[in-house]
Amino acid sequence: MMWVNKKKKKSILIVGGFHEARSLANSLLEKDYHVTVVNKNYADCEKLAEIHKLNVIYGDGSKKFILKDADASSCQVAIALK
Repeated sequence: MMWVNKKKKKSILIVGGFHEARSLANSLLEKDYHVTVVNKNYADCEKLAEIHKLNVIYGDGSKKFILKDADASSCQVAIALK
């Protein structure tokens, strides 16, 4: 019997920032990571949502219910930006 080792994509959560978050998210998506960005600026979220395969959540990343929506507990890496 042959075993197939399917590698699960690493999930990364980025909270805050805009320019840094966009740049970092693009780099990580190119490396086939699953990336979610949380940002409390609606206009920034609209711009970030234009990035293919990027999950974007509008809200305050310091709030528990927003982190739950972002599925933060299943992320392997969380990055907080200013």
